[in-house]
Amino acid sequence: MQWRNEKNRKAIFIKSNNLCLDFKKVKDSGVHAVIFKVSYGLNPYKKALINNIKKAKESGLLIGLYKEFDETSSPNLQGFLFSRILKKYDLDLYPILSIKSNKYNLSKKEFSDKCLKFMNIVKKNSGNECAIKTSTRFANNNLDDRIGNNKFWSMDEDKDAFKHNKIWDDWDCFNCNKKHIINGIQNKFELGEIKKSFIKTTLKDEKLIKDKIMEENLKQNKCNYGHYNYKQDNCNCGHCHHKY
Repeated sequence: MQWRNEKNRKAIFIKSNNLCLDFKKVKDSGVHAVIFKVSYGLNPYKKALINNIKKAKESGLLIGLYKEFDETSSPNLQGFLFSRILKKYDLDLYPILSIKSNKYNLSKKEFSDKCLKFMNIVKKNSGNECAIKTSTRFANNNLDDRIGNNKFWSMDEDKDAFKHNKIWDDWDCFNCNKKHIINGIQNKFELGEIKKSFIKTTLKDEKLIKDKIMEENLKQNKCNYGHYNYKQDNCNCGHCHHKY
């Protein structure tokens, strides 16, 4: 497992949409992405959120949204409201379900069932796969293996804690500073690092490029690896045994 890496991207969490931030200063500080909190039942057209997303995009920042899970409320309703908001925005990052508490002391199966209901509703209504943001300790005590199929944002600032994670073998993002300071901005932010695989727009761009190359190769009678005069079918290039 690779912890810190210069290829990782830095992201901060915006926990209040009423903040009036200078996103250019955020971008200039070396931050690559901002992740806005979506409150329970928040109207997707709320001006503060719309304005912040617009300004952040104009500053060249990647955009994400997260929702803090409330296990005392209907996971289906929460998932429906969150997916309604997700459909309004073209996000760069995977949407995040933040899990911090188990107030009713539900079993691992009961708690995981609620999380999966939420995520299934989000996937069905918006087409988005949710990532899970939680700590190793909370995951081990409250979640079962089914949750491990989703991307994972580790809240463990101590890399040694993650070694004991029973749900995920690796992380996609992790916390590195809960009180990150940006010059010229009064507020402190939760800072994390994200892998390239967590950026949806990058993955989409790479697929478009790959599809374009394949299309051009077909026109020129090449295989996917760029070799001439070989059949396209089943060509895994070792190096192309399928001559005409």
